[in-house]
Amino acid sequence: MALSHFPELNNIRIRFVEKTRLAPLATAPTFRSLFRRHEKRTYTITISRKTIRMLDSILFKNLSTDAQIGVLGHELSHVADMKRFGFFGFLRHAFLYTFSKKYGDRFEFNTDRICIQHGLGLKLLAWSREVRNKLKMKQFDREKSSDEIPERYMNPDTILKEIQRMEKK
Repeated sequence: MALSHFPELNNIRIRFVEKTRLAPLATAPTFRSLFRRHEKRTYTITISRKTIRMLDSILFKNLSTDAQIGVLGHELSHVADMKRFGFFGFLRHAFLYTFSKKYGDRFEFNTDRICIQHGLGLKLLAWSREVRNKLKMKQFDREKSSDEIPERYMNPDTILKEIQRMEKK
């Protein structure tokens, strides 16, 4: 369902792998494919089957169908976005994502925007609400949420505002 919203990924190889990881989901190109042109790369979306106890409730298998579609939309948005990186661009991205919280926050926030642009805003909203409800938090990295405080992932209010903004276009 989520993949049907990304026609530009029709000819891109995407592998879905289940394994134990800290992050519930993660997306990256395979190392070997980094040396290929973007249309020839293979991307791996890793779905964790087990993680630290605190995050068990938000594992993919424990989410509602709408939230599953929303989070897969977010991960597919990573693929759609990373396609634009050449080899050195991806190395730069990986370095900045690892060492710059500000860069990582902007990248993840923009990934949510791409997901909404692809028509999965309501599914992303379901995921955002469910995660916050299960983890008993308003936002992943901050105690409170407002337009002045940067967000790593869009909170439900921001997702709704972004959906409305795009509907006006």
